[in-house]
Amino acid sequence: MLRISVHSLFHSILRRPHLLRSLIRHLHNHNLNQLWIARRCLVHACQVRDTLSQTVATLPSSSSGGSCRQLRRRARGSEKIFRNRDPEHEPLLTTMGSAGEAAFGRPLAFLVGCVQRPSVSTATPRKSRERIRMCRQPESHVIRVVGAGVAGLATALAVLHLDAGSKRVVRRVLIYDQAENETQLLADAGAALNLNGGVAVLQRLGLLERLRDAGITNSSATSTLVNGEGNERQLFRIDFSRFRDKARSLVAKDGKQVTLCIMRKALLALLLNAVLQDPRAEIKYGAKLKGCREDGVLEFADGSVSEPCTVCIGADGIRSSVRAFVLNKKIGDRPIYTNIRVVFAIGPKRSRIESHRADDAELKQYFSDRFFMLCFTGGCGPGVCQDIVALVFRDKSADFENPSYRRWDEEAVKKDALERIAQITVPADVRKCLQHADQWISIPVFQRRPIRQWSRGRYVLVGDAAHASAPFLGQGANQAIQDAYCLATELVSKLDSESYTDLEPAFRRYTTKRFLPTTKIIIESVLIGSIEAPAGALGVIFRNALFSMLGRLGVPEKVYVSGALPRV
Repeated sequence: MLRISVHSLFHSILRRPHLLRSLIRHLHNHNLNQLWIARRCLVHACQVRDTLSQTVATLPSSSSGGSCRQLRRRARGSEKIFRNRDPEHEPLLTTMGSAGEAAFGRPLAFLVGCVQRPSVSTATPRKSRERIRMCRQPESHVIRVVGAGVAGLATALAVLHLDAGSKRVVRRVLIYDQAENETQLLADAGAALNLNGGVAVLQRLGLLERLRDAGITNSSATSTLVNGEGNERQLFRIDFSRFRDKARSLVAKDGKQVTLCIMRKALLALLLNAVLQDPRAEIKYGAKLKGCREDGVLEFADGSVSEPCTVCIGADGIRSSVRAFVLNKKIGDRPIYTNIRVVFAIGPKRSRIESHRADDAELKQYFSDRFFMLCFTGGCGPGVCQDIVALVFRDKSADFENPSYRRWDEEAVKKDALERIAQITVPADVRKCLQHADQWISIPVFQRRPIRQWSRGRYVLVGDAAHASAPFLGQGANQAIQDAYCLATELVSKLDSESYTDLEPAFRRYTTKRFLPTTKIIIESVLIGSIEAPAGALGVIFRNALFSMLGRLGVPEKVYVSGALPRV
């Protein structure tokens, strides 16, 4: 008794309608092929015709003709006829074989999956399998990215860039973000980013010149101790120009280093424009993820659901919903508050050309008794920049949480920060920036414990969703961009292969490459943060003595280079 698998048939039809039309047309026109299919599948041609007519289209009875007994006699010699077939039949047979192999993993399974009979062998000679593989139609895939931050946009861009050849396997890349529109997405972008290894990776995606136009190339980083009388003593200095000899991967092809500072809003705008230049990309706003299904269907807070996809990339930050699905809501997996808060005081935009300062390219770090400050200038577009001061101090209150900056009372944040500053001696350039700041952002520092499971089924994590770390090495965005390129490389290579349905090996290689570098960053950030923002007077004394000694030994430069080097 024959068993019809209508679901399998329609699944293949939806994905490859052109193959179905070709198959029905040739079954109607070539009785030879119909007999050969009947012989190989151990069913009669009339049964093949009847099965297809029940699900797809009606074929004329004359195309098979005769009784089953007559068909059985005629089919005995069909394989001999097949071996001596005319060249005109070759495209049909290879197309049918391609459809079967692509849809069900073995030749002719397109029909075998629709008209099944127990204990039937569907083996194909080796030469036929090789011919089928060579003629196999390329598959097209849909990739969904949850989160339009640095990690999400960089991943989408890397996938589109690496799949830009003549043989494209990715049909669409859909990006989802809970922001209501592009304006809100960029308005909630936060402060500035120091990029190094991330720039080296984005250079491979053709964005180096645009990054240089939008950001400010850094020349050096200095660390200075400020005592109660206002006296300053330099602890160490890192000269980025020395990377030409010590870190070639941080040097561009033109010989210039690839370390720069850029406002996060400017970087997001740059990445977003680059992604949307590809017609395969689309971003959907107002999409707050509620849940995930095993088949790649996403559920959103407004009740809508997505279609199934080949891959879903979780780039939705430290409080990732995709991560909760990947880890199956593992107990204890939650962000950890470090008891440290960072307040960003951002000055108004100014022209880099009209009011250029020689120290715009220098990162300045100041240590005091109560907290430390980082003063730098971030580019926010061609010829425009903003001055920024980051105040880092201990605070056990975790009232504020990322990433909803809009709900904060900037006046309250400003008042609290200035009251703290009034208790210490502040360098003149820092105080000037604080006085002119027109935007204040307070961010509590959270981090995640390292995990080894970054994927589950067709879901995979990138950026903070996989390995959120404290910002004391300035590597959050850099590591997210490296994740993006590494994952895209493995993913595009896998989707272009015959075994594209099994994504686990590609995800495993990606996780293996990125786990140790990101775990190292997490551990070092925790250690450095505990030293830079000590809890008491003894901690301050220890920090000052330690940094003085390490500065003389050149350790800070080694730590910086180690974290900045791209590992993809």
